Amino acid sequence: MRRLSGAAGWLRRIPPVPGLAVLVALQLALAFWFAFKTPHNGWIWYSGGDATEYWTEQWSIAHLLIPQSVIGWGLPVFYAWVPLVTGTTLLSGAAVIVLP
Repeated sequence: MRRLSGAAGWLRRIPPVPGLAVLVALQLALAFWFAFKTPHNGWIWYSGGDATEYWTEQWSIAHLLIPQSVIGWGLPVFYAWVPLVTGTTLLSGAAVIVLP
């Protein structure tokens, strides 16, 4: 407990901006490390397999079809405009979704 209270006191004395800068740098370093260590195809990373299901629901909603919602409605409704602009495949719409 003494170490924990000592660490808490040390954290209170750190100025917020440098402390936050260190945390942001650490997060970016970890993101880059994972990006280069995990398998990917160019700039498309494997996302657990649910990306194709999201895209199917987005395409359906964009074409005024109401699919059975297995994952949820939020993300497909939010991105329903992308298949109308880019086409039917996830790879064609990934640039629009990833870049912003």
